[in-house]
Amino acid sequence: MAESMAAIRQRRDEDVEECVALLHRVHDHEGYPRGTNDFRHFITYGMREAWVGELDTDIIGHIAVADAKPTDLAVSTWRRVRPGDSNIGLVERLYVHPNARRKGIAEALLEAAAAYGRANGTRLVLFVLVANQAALRLYQRAGWEEYGTGSFRFGENHEKEMHAICFASPRNST
Repeated sequence: MAESMAAIRQRRDEDVEECVALLHRVHDHEGYPRGTNDFRHFITYGMREAWVGELDTDIIGHIAVADAKPTDLAVSTWRRVRPGDSNIGLVERLYVHPNARRKGIAEALLEAAAAYGRANGTRLVLFVLVANQAALRLYQRAGWEEYGTGSFRFGENHEKEMHAICFASPRNST
């Protein structure tokens, strides 16, 4: 029997509760995200656009593009290595249900974000914690370009730190 393919579509306001519930499931499974427990705020605040992966009627994945925040590691690193290139957006909040992984959903969500970047003439950037080897492989497979490294600081007083790698959407994506 063939497996159903997930549909990728823009996130709607009425999807937020299900996206929050999914993020709780992901957090319980792997600890993502780090540094916050306000998942509703985490997936809605400051986002330009967001998409979901849906299988039948269940949301199984999420990704968003946000404005470039100067305090974000990917943004500050990009501006340091590419000081003249300021037309960037920030890929954030990519997560997939633990039971739906390795089925191309993350790649399809990433492509939705990249298509948004291409359509708007915006280079997209992001950072990945080195500890997240699966995500590193995803961005490398998808042709995203590594452009720097740094430390992601989190915790109540930013006292915790993890090494991260920054990626930019492929050159042909803009």
